[in-house]
Amino acid sequence: MQKKPKIAIILMRYPARTETFATRDFLELGKSYSVDVISYFSGDKINSMPKWSPNLLFSIIDSIRSADKFFFILRLMFAHKFNFRHFVKTIALTPLSISIFNKIIENKVDLVHLYWGHYPSLVALLIKEFSDIKTTSFLGAYDLEERFWGTSALSKTSINYVTHCNYNIRLLRLYYDIKKNNVLVMYRSLNVQDFYIYEKQKHIGSKLNITFTGRCCKEKGVYHIMNVLLQLHCSGVDFTMNFIGDGEERVNITNLSRQYEI
Repeated sequence: MQKKPKIAIILMRYPARTETFATRDFLELGKSYSVDVISYFSGDKINSMPKWSPNLLFSIIDSIRSADKFFFILRLMFAHKFNFRHFVKTIALTPLSISIFNKIIENKVDLVHLYWGHYPSLVALLIKEFSDIKTTSFLGAYDLEERFWGTSALSKTSINYVTHCNYNIRLLRLYYDIKKNNVLVMYRSLNVQDFYIYEKQKHIGSKLNITFTGRCCKEKGVYHIMNVLLQLHCSGVDFTMNFIGDGEERVNITNLSRQYEI
């Protein structure tokens, strides 16, 4: 039997209730590939795919043993414009990044994909410098908001990116000078039959059914969505709106929906 190629997927926290797509993505990948899910921190206690997270104490020991990798990251960071918050994040996350890199080498991974392109870029920078493992990265709304120095440094290497809308391509070029031919636009979707709204929608007579899937946060434009919905409501448009996902703005969005009766 032919051995499945092994993919390591790097996240900040997993499992997480705000990750609407992650587990479904990994299960689909698992049908054709061997998938290692690696997260910097352990997430919510919910059913999900098995994952590995580094131990902080062992990570500090790893970074002492691999001082060349630690100072490699520091040299790259100081070559970019100083940002105090990014400095603190880098110092705190570099030991964990080194442990993740060592785990990837130990597991003999064929491809590494950054599920988020901001702080996990530290792992990718180590991979590009100290191994020949192929690496890809997602870049989305939060990565564009964060503008982490590691993302910028990684964009100067030979790496391919994934994003979820054409609008992001212009911003990736503007913020990180990433060329269009290095970016694959891959729209995300969910099968609504897997959610309670499917049965509800079958009995709704609204002319317009709208569904948002993703984390309920400002970066995702949820308040822009609410403004548009309010305009539709004031114009007398018959519609139904569904939100699939969690996030820090979920309660506010729910309260606004009740306040404006939309």
